[in-house]
Parts: sequence; structure tokens; C-alpha cells
Amino acid sequence: MIVCGLPFVAKEPLKTLRTMWRDFRVFGRGHAKRSDAGLVLVYFSYEPDFEYLVLSLKSLAANKLINLKAVYLFVDSKAPFGEAQIARLRDLSPLLRVRSIENFSWASAESTHAEIQAFSEVSRDGFNANDYMVKVDSDILFLGGSRKLAKIQESGLAAVGDERFARNYMQGGLYFISFGALRQHILPATLDQIKGIEKRFNKTGEDLVITELLREGGVEPCFTRLMLFKHDYLKLSRVTGLTRSHFCGAHFIKDKERMTALFGKLVSDVC
Repeated sequence: MIVCGLPFVAKEPLKTLRTMWRDFRVFGRGHAKRSDAGLVLVYFSYEPDFEYLVLSLKSLAANKLINLKAVYLFVDSKAPFGEAQIARLRDLSPLLRVRSIENFSWASAESTHAEIQAFSEVSRDGFNANDYMVKVDSDILFLGGSRKLAKIQESGLAAVGDERFARNYMQGGLYFISFGALRQHILPATLDQIKGIEKRFNKTGEDLVITELLREGGVEPCFTRLMLFKHDYLKLSRVTGLTRSHFCGAHFIKDKERMTALFGKLVSDVC
């Protein structure tokens, strides 16, 4: 159910209230702020997802409260964008930096290792330790005017993710890691180390591996509600101030075809 623009699980209302209280303590006005921190977004995409990526970048432009330092796009070399498509993406985001990525396939140790090498390439561009590397999928729409993005940017936390449907690790559609934590705990990871984590959990996936690498280094991610999922955004009649305060965006996982139809409700109506 939806109450004042916030999703509640009818069977677990107390769990939602506890999450809201935790968010207030962590991201509320009394929390120490880092006014100098910035966000560096990192997309991994390919030509079949071009129109979805266009919508995601358009929604990013609807957020003026954040200190956005750069947007990196790593394109799968097996299905690259054309020159006209790249030009259109650059028009949407003047901060866009386009790179190519090899050995990329979904949910494999080699793919996770390739993503970490991409993070390393981004890190070498000299961002501050308290800036955030933001991993974001092409099927994410950022909520117009989201205040949650600014709250995370100012939080000083090492890592922030959404575990609602990932079962104790940061769901891979959208998560935040400070460059300090990224350099210390993620970038040194080897392919054998990644395979060892996957074997231990009998499960593959970059988001699981990234979360466990942080934990092995003594960093427990801050879990919060970042993304509206299908059963949330389909019930939502409008985006309220509370929605924008508690969520960054909507994740159209296995539902990309709805992004265009819901763009107005989630992004344009609150710009």
C-alpha cells in the first residue's frame, strides 16, 4: 500500500517505520554533513538499451540539488553505440565520458572483475576520497528533485545501498561507494578473490561481490530505501515530498518498457 507517497508492506508496517526512523537518524538535519562531496555516476550499457539510457540521463538532469562531477558510460564492446547516438547522449549530459568495456556478460566472475577494472579507471581520474562513485543501471529513472541524492552526497558514509529485495547485500541497480572505500577495499580485488566469494555463497553477481568485499574490509554498507520497484511505482498516484525525501529513483528491472509511460509521473511532474 502507499501512504503519502511512501510504500508500506501491509504485513510489515513496523519494518517500514523502523526504516524511516533509521533514515531520519542517519540522514536527518542533525547529522554531520560533507558539503564538499560530489557524485560520479558510472553506467554500464549497450546499444539495445539506448532509449532507456536516454530516459535515465534525462531524469538525472531533473536533479539540481546535487554536486555532479562526472558521468561515465562504459559500453559493451560487443554492441556499441553509433556516433549519432553518442552525440545525443553527450547533448543530454555534458559531463559524459564514454569508455569501452571488454569481457562483459551478465552475472559472471569475469564480468564483475571487468566492472571493478572500470571502477579503477574512473578512480584514476583523481576524485576526492569523500566523493561517491555511483553505480547506476540504464533502467533507473531518477525521481525529479530527489532530496535523497543530496542527503547521501552529504552523509560522509562509506557505502550506501538498498537491500529490500537483495537479501542483505546492495542491490546492483543503484549504490554509492566513497572513493576512499572503493580504493581501499574494492579495487585491489583479484579474479580469484571474486570467484572465492561466489563459491562461498553459491551465487554470482557483481552486487553480492562488491558488498562482501566491503565487509571483508570492515565496512558495513548503510542500507536504506533508494529505489521504487514495480509493485511500488505502479501503485503510486503521484510523487510527493516524502517520496523524494526517501527515494532516489525507480528501478524498472524486467519492466523497461514502462519507463517512457511513467517518465512524466516520476520525473517531469515534479521538475
